[in-house]
Amino acid sequence: MPDLTALTRVLVISPHLDDAALSAWSVLGGRAHCPADVMTVFAGLPAEGVSTDPDRTCGFSTGIEAIQARRREDEEALAGLATRNWWLPLLDRMYVPGGRRTASESETIVREAEGWLRDHGSPGAQLAIAIPAGAGVHVASASERGGDHPRGGRYLAWARALKHRVYVRRRKAALAGRGPAHPDHIFVRDAILDALDRLSSAQILCYEELPYLWSQRAESEMALLAASRGMTADGFDLAVDRVDKHRHLLAYKSQLTALDPEGRLLDSTLLPAEERYWTLSTSGL
Repeated sequence: MPDLTALTRVLVISPHLDDAALSAWSVLGGRAHCPADVMTVFAGLPAEGVSTDPDRTCGFSTGIEAIQARRREDEEALAGLATRNWWLPLLDRMYVPGGRRTASESETIVREAEGWLRDHGSPGAQLAIAIPAGAGVHVASASERGGDHPRGGRYLAWARALKHRVYVRRRKAALAGRGPAHPDHIFVRDAILDALDRLSSAQILCYEELPYLWSQRAESEMALLAASRGMTADGFDLAVDRVDKHRHLLAYKSQLTALDPEGRLLDSTLLPAEERYWTLSTSGL
């Protein structure tokens, strides 16, 4: 387990307006012994009049109404946990025609992370960025991520493309038939990992996502991910104060039942007693 007490600040990157509290509560709750910030990526307001089945299931007539309510819930949930909590204007996948992501969205995520590093970097600073593990079946291809092109010359482009294809095959074989994580989680994770050269001053942590872990743990996903990128993934657990975590989660009153129809998020005794994390580090060239 890494020495989290050495960290001076942590940024938790949350794909949606709930993921940080659901999955990285122990970091936010003080186990890292340092200030923690939360950046939520897909918190933008959709177009006027847009409405989706998930919005209506949660009792909202439009997407704007849903996101505005979820922003208020997020502020309440993270009060006293996040030193800073801010939202990016990118749209949730359900509001994006075709669900396609673009290279510009990936760049927006990375630039915000770079800005956070500039704001808090100083001699002796020990910074960490926590991102979702992304366990599940779906793998976004380069075309799904908006056609972004590998950098580093023709040979590196060929090597990265080959490594990605091997990763896709191994991942699908290992996880076939199991519950997928949200593709937005994978997009956020890969945006950060694809820009490690720009974020090298931060330790990278991955957190296992709730409620996805109830259907698919992330151990095999992290092993495959690390192998595909020439990295090592070292797992560790942090204990959770389930009563306190549950108290904060209840702020997401419009979402908990939709996230887990079995009602486990509504009962503190059913929450996992530990959260699973990994440190990612380069293990080769």
